[in-house]
Amino acid sequence: MDKVYLGKNLVSHEAYFDTENRFVLLPGGYAGISRAFDAEGNTTQTSWYGADGKLLLQKPGYAVLNQSFDAERRVIAESYLGEDGQPILLAAGYAGLTRAYDAEGNIAREAYVDTGNKPVLIDKGYAAIEKEYLSKSQVTYEAYFGTDMQPILLTGGYASLRRGFDEAGNVTQTSWYGTDGQLLLQQAGYAVLNRTYDAEKRVVSESYLGEDGQPILLAAGYAGLTRAYDAEGNIAKEAYSGLDGRPTLNAKGFHIIE
Repeated sequence: MDKVYLGKNLVSHEAYFDTENRFVLLPGGYAGISRAFDAEGNTTQTSWYGADGKLLLQKPGYAVLNQSFDAERRVIAESYLGEDGQPILLAAGYAGLTRAYDAEGNIAREAYVDTGNKPVLIDKGYAAIEKEYLSKSQVTYEAYFGTDMQPILLTGGYASLRRGFDEAGNVTQTSWYGTDGQLLLQQAGYAVLNRTYDAEKRVVSESYLGEDGQPILLAAGYAGLTRAYDAEGNIAKEAYSGLDGRPTLNAKGFHIIE
């Protein structure tokens, strides 16, 4: 292996050779790497090469990765080039992205662009996503935007959602909204799903609300349920309730199943 350094800890070029001093492809799929750095020592460009010394696509779908950074050394932009050194679309449908962070360092916004650096819908159905957090692993709000940066409905049938959590980190409430910011019924038949949990983080109750924020009957004939579990964790009992929270028969004609 040969290395070229820009500084003590900044390796600008690596190349790999076999026992006969010929370029050899590593399991990662390249025979050489070159890197460029900014004044802060961040790697702003990484390029991968084959045994012939030419740019070579890697598993993520690019041969060159360009990145820029903020003062906290966090990535705020990426773009991707192919073997011809031109912008390339990844399998997810974008050729670059930009990021913004909240005060705690979580990714608050991510937006995607095509090979012409214009907003593009990625495979998940949006061109930009915004998030709010309760903690790093607890996303309380997500909103999705189209190429015009206006709210867009995903294939799941919503443009944004909100989550509530209990002290154990369980999702106790999920609410779905349309492009107008109002509650929107989902395919399951509710706009809000409420849940409670036991000490084993198992769902012990559910209730459902409609677009008016009031209890709603599902097609299955109930507006809520409670569950009990056996020693092995199997659902041992499930009981159903109506709009008033009182016992009700479900669409199959029973109130409790054990």
